Amino acid sequence: MTLGTVFNGNVPLFRLIADALADQPFDVVIALGHGIPRESLGEVAGNVRVGGYLPQARILERASVVVSHGGYGTVSAALAAGLPLFLLPMGADQPYNAERCITAGAALGVIQPEAPRPPQAGPPPFTPPDVAVIRDGTRRLLEEPAFREAARAIAAEIALMPTADYAAERLEAAVRAGGEARLQGSGTPTPA
Repeated sequence: MTLGTVFNGNVPLFRLIADALADQPFDVVIALGHGIPRESLGEVAGNVRVGGYLPQARILERASVVVSHGGYGTVSAALAAGLPLFLLPMGADQPYNAERCITAGAALGVIQPEAPRPPQAGPPPFTPPDVAVIRDGTRRLLEEPAFREAARAIAAEIALMPTADYAAERLEAAVRAGGEARLQGSGTPTPA
């Protein structure tokens, strides 16, 4: 469980999730991130482990489900690992990411209804769901194979995509060619 690096100051939401997943028949790892003391959550159930900044890739290797805010980094890492998600989007790109993951069948979550707000008002306030929504949604993700199958199908698509190194090489080639390179069918840049 993570709220990423921008929205991780929401200690009440961390607490709510810890309570929702307490005493369940699975282990929970909560990554608070930098700057949030472990003590800020108080006592947690025996199946819940709490840490600060934790190595996401190593945790995803052993995870079965990811509970998160729906930020791009967490969502893309979880899906690349073939893991279904329970999403609690709070702002930025998170509602869109959550909606797309839910539509793809790889996630469940709570998407806040959009109410008209003046632009200067900023994002709408996040209303956390009842603990039962988080607990029951997480259990469904663990128990119903369709979510994991959808996440694994997305992981297979991601695995076929070019790497970031490939993109960097193409950009560097475009710069070397005076910014006028374009990709041909073979993926090699040629002058325009």
